[in-house]
Amino acid sequence: MTGEEFKQHIEKMQFIKANATWLQGVGAHAGKPAGNVVVGDVLVWNTGATSTVKRQLSETAKTITFETECEGNTYQRKMKKTRIVAIQGMGVYNATKQECGL
Repeated sequence: MTGEEFKQHIEKMQFIKANATWLQGVGAHAGKPAGNVVVGDVLVWNTGATSTVKRQLSETAKTITFETECEGNTYQRKMKKTRIVAIQGMGVYNATKQECGL
C-alpha cells in the first residue's frame, strides 16, 4: 500500500467511524444522528431487525423519543440526539470493527 493509498484508507475509516454504528450479526451499518431521524425512517437493529418510526413523542435539548412499530408491536425509543442510528437503505460498510474504531 502506497502512502497515498494508506491516507485514503485512513480517511475512509474516519468517515465510517463518524457515520456508522456496529450491529451484531450485520457489521458496520451506515446511519445518522437520532436528532435527524424523521417519521417513516426504518431503523435497523442487531441481527438485522427493523422498526419503523411512526411519530416523534418528545424532544429535549439532548434527547429525542420516538414511537416505533416492529412486527405489529408499538415501542417507545428514547435516545441521545447524537447517537448514530442505523437506517435501512443507507448501506453496510465492508470493514472490521477494529478498522472502524467502533
